[in-house]
Amino acid sequence: VPLQADDGRSALLAAVERQLTDVRSRAEGRRIAVRIVIRGRCQIHYELASRTDREEVIGEIRNRANDSGDDLWVEKIRFETLPPIDLDQLRGGNDLMGELLQSLRQAAEDELLIEGIRSELQPFVEKVGPELRKAEVDFDNPKQLIDWLRQAEALLIGRLTE
Repeated sequence: VPLQADDGRSALLAAVERQLTDVRSRAEGRRIAVRIVIRGRCQIHYELASRTDREEVIGEIRNRANDSGDDLWVEKIRFETLPPIDLDQLRGGNDLMGELLQSLRQAAEDELLIEGIRSELQPFVEKVGPELRKAEVDFDNPKQLIDWLRQAEALLIGRLTE
């Protein structure tokens, strides 16, 4: 579900409903399981940074999907939003924010650092491996570690620019 810079909660919910309606129409009466990914540089990013608000939005999405019939099941909802700001401009700054963003980008591109993170987490993985697999957490997957760094960047930017 793509969002635009000015989109808030009502725009997000309307966009999700449009997508679900479209999916239902293409399903031709079959039962459907969906994973919803919400993306974009948007105003609601700031709201989604709060765990309480994020859970509330997830609940609203699930309720709307359930209210429209029992032929659709929302398996997972994921947010890949960013604040509606120019990251490249912030990253290019000669201030603390610029340095932080530059460091996070470098970390995500540094294979040795990613491998070091993975190695540091290995004792933890050995202790709680089955639980991690249930939660679809794979510290052996460098792409997942890089994705977490990008998510951390988005959370930091959201908090620091809020």
